[in-house]
Amino acid sequence: MDLSEDDFRATKLALLLSDTLDKYTPDNKADCLKWIAEGADMHGTHYQPGTDIIIKATRVGDVDIIRALLNAGADVHSRNNASYRTALMETVMRGQHEAADILLQHDASIVHDRDQDGCTPLHLAMIGGDDVFVEKLLKAGADPESKKSYGQPDTPLLHAIKTAISPGDIQKSIVHLQNAGADIDARHELTERTALMQATYVCNRRAAEGLIVTGADVNAENSLGLTIAENMLVEEHMGVRAHNLEWQKEILRLLLETGKTDFFRKNSYGMTLQDMIADAGNRADRPFAQVAKQYLATTIEKKIATGTQQKRKIHRKGPTP
Repeated sequence: MDLSEDDFRATKLALLLSDTLDKYTPDNKADCLKWIAEGADMHGTHYQPGTDIIIKATRVGDVDIIRALLNAGADVHSRNNASYRTALMETVMRGQHEAADILLQHDASIVHDRDQDGCTPLHLAMIGGDDVFVEKLLKAGADPESKKSYGQPDTPLLHAIKTAISPGDIQKSIVHLQNAGADIDARHELTERTALMQATYVCNRRAAEGLIVTGADVNAENSLGLTIAENMLVEEHMGVRAHNLEWQKEILRLLLETGKTDFFRKNSYGMTLQDMIADAGNRADRPFAQVAKQYLATTIEKKIATGTQQKRKIHRKGPTP
């Protein structure tokens, strides 16, 4: 295709800019700004650079170049060829907060873009453990309950606790989601697990603690009609080996110490949690049952001690006239 002189010049400047950003140093900044001002093609009209210039600029992280590109008409919704991620997604992955602020001020609708896995920027911020980014994206209009559009239909919260490790401050991120209207007890479409059930299943202690502290329902029932604590005891009875015994024991303690666990409701097996604990006896191969039994014993001792103290106070005061 024959190009006009202006088109040829714009393409040449864009290729120079693209190549320079690939091996960028601060010494190249003046040249980059000059080529942008002189009309470098922002849209790849007559060439295919591989990855859009605005995305390369966000990888570099120079906010002056990013501003110049946006002022010159760069498209913030453009994608890279490999992962289909936008410039905003690149800033989330790299923790570039100032660059993200510039992009969001230019066009906040980019919070709804998705990569090739169906993830929004909020999904990426949650799994990356950046609670500051989570709050920033939610304030810009990100949907706290948006589900992945490809593969597993995970919300940002469920996407963040697919493994045993949650980087960053997961509790702060959960609070930000909750404040934005997310239901932290919402269930996964396929597994029917709540986030707390999922965190327990994968032994993600930090996520489980964050969910418990923020008020997740410890008595929610799974598809078998069992609460988390009951399911742990049933699986233990059936010989299912825990992924990480010590972490799961700690999660069970956290569940019980909320004081909200219902020990007396009858489950789908016709037993109460208290019955299940008693049924396990003192067997060493039932560590979950022993944790629950110890909790009950300690709770009863505290109640007895509290009752004794109250009686002593009443006795000291004497009978009410």
